Amino acid sequence: MRNFLCTLYDIETKIPELYSKENDTYTEPIGQILNEIEAQSAYILNRLEPYFGTDITVNGYVTYPITRRGNSKGNSSYLRGISLIADSTTKEAETYVLEFLDSTNFEVKAISLGAQGSGSRGADFSTNDGFIRVKAIDWEGSFMNEDKIIFSFQNYEPVLRTLCSYLVANSFISSRYVSEQANTMAPLGADYFSLAEKLFDKIITEGTLKLTGTKEGYGGYPQSGETWLGYDVDEKGFLQ
Repeated sequence: MRNFLCTLYDIETKIPELYSKENDTYTEPIGQILNEIEAQSAYILNRLEPYFGTDITVNGYVTYPITRRGNSKGNSSYLRGISLIADSTTKEAETYVLEFLDSTNFEVKAISLGAQGSGSRGADFSTNDGFIRVKAIDWEGSFMNEDKIIFSFQNYEPVLRTLCSYLVANSFISSRYVSEQANTMAPLGADYFSLAEKLFDKIITEGTLKLTGTKEGYGGYPQSGETWLGYDVDEKGFLQ
């Protein structure tokens, strides 16, 4: 099982240059981004092992769906939520992209696993891997072809998602962007690394991975009363 503590979209929010909105594609090979996420995830797990043991997975949860407009730019349509069919600590983290083919029909692909089937707004839809369900009742507004809904399955505490995203962002900035945009990108990478270290300290000092936020960060919507998803960290290293 590959460990991914954060998602492609988490990294994109830290480094906007990583994604081209005009071409609707990532500027780095997705495989390389996933490899870096996996490497930093392993580093985090190894560093935390003396304090929390070798298995710190939790029951799986689905992040709040993010809409990326295609032909319905400016539309207020959205998907209220995603249902999890089966909780699992053995399924690896996965990012799903639901893309509309027209105003009604859509197909779903997973970044790692590939095609997950097709459906329509008029009926409940379940992914081929058997974990995710999109309910017909949860659609709001209208969509058009090339509109996309992005969401992820996670099985680690949300705070580790933030920690991983900071380390991966710093790594990409240090290795790929500093030479081209030294004046603007290098300080940002240093900030991400500093915030990651402060977050490590906070986790270890408080002795818990169940840190809670008090206001929304990226994707920071409560899921069925669970902890906030999508932490951010202030200049002192505390969760906002």
